Amino acid sequence: MAGQLAPILDALQPDRVITDHVSLTATAALRGLGAPFDTFVPGHPSQLPVGDERYGAPPAWPVALLPSEAERARLLDRCRTVTERIAEAFNAAVRAIGTVAADVADPFRVYGERAFYNYSEALHDPNRVGSLPSGVSFLGPCVREEELPRQLEDAVAAVGDRPFVYVSFGTFLSQRDDVLAVVADGLRAAGVVAAIATGPTPGARLGPLPASWIVAPELPQVALLGHASVMITHAGNNSVGEAIRAGVPMLALPFSTDQFAIAADLERLRVGRCLDPNTLTPSILGECVAGLIAGPERAAVRRLSETLAILFDA
Repeated sequence: MAGQLAPILDALQPDRVITDHVSLTATAALRGLGAPFDTFVPGHPSQLPVGDERYGAPPAWPVALLPSEAERARLLDRCRTVTERIAEAFNAAVRAIGTVAADVADPFRVYGERAFYNYSEALHDPNRVGSLPSGVSFLGPCVREEELPRQLEDAVAAVGDRPFVYVSFGTFLSQRDDVLAVVADGLRAAGVVAAIATGPTPGARLGPLPASWIVAPELPQVALLGHASVMITHAGNNSVGEAIRAGVPMLALPFSTDQFAIAADLERLRVGRCLDPNTLTPSILGECVAGLIAGPERAAVRRLSETLAILFDA
């Protein structure tokens, strides 16, 4: 990485380089080359650990997935072991570039002169604020603009006043065809109209699909969220940010990584609810979706969306 970056930096002479926090190879190379850089944190802010946090161990959990103390201890121990192994490789790489950059105990805590969170400050747990490093800024979610494709306009218009639920588990968690099938069963029984991004899961795995449903491997998520009553999500950071900006309450079904902390933030602000995807049943899902359609989460998420609108307009 350093060998590829060095000639680019020499040729362009950039004032600043922005790197993805998760790309430890890029961070190591920039440290080794002595190049000034800033860090972009794409997920939950806890991906840049503070205090006694460990990368990979959520600082907060949603109620439905709260681990026992013993389970937390095992997870922290595993994260500590992995961090130590990565630190050894990270420091060896930086030294191999031939610089005097000091070794670090935890590469996941390394950031440039500034760090930018792809997260809403209003969604962030205030208990972490006092531990945040200097030079950090909340950008709010980085949401793109997207028009509804013409081929979907008629399908969306036909929804009318019926509840419209958007479902996506992101790029790779859409492989959980067992959970997607339960979601489809629950939404059919609830009598709502659904749009489901299936990813690699075959549509046939979802059972008989109502003619009014929109089902495809990929869907224009931002555009469809503009018409949705509820979003069912894995609580990935980009999806959550897009739903909040659209003012759509969420049912979070987190599977891994920072999704648990994000789901906990949604619960704390009451802009969404969380269920365990591994014990989900169609009836439980249907009840939760009905509660989100009629409950206080919609007003709460719209208030949060208004704070983001001010940020984006500015």
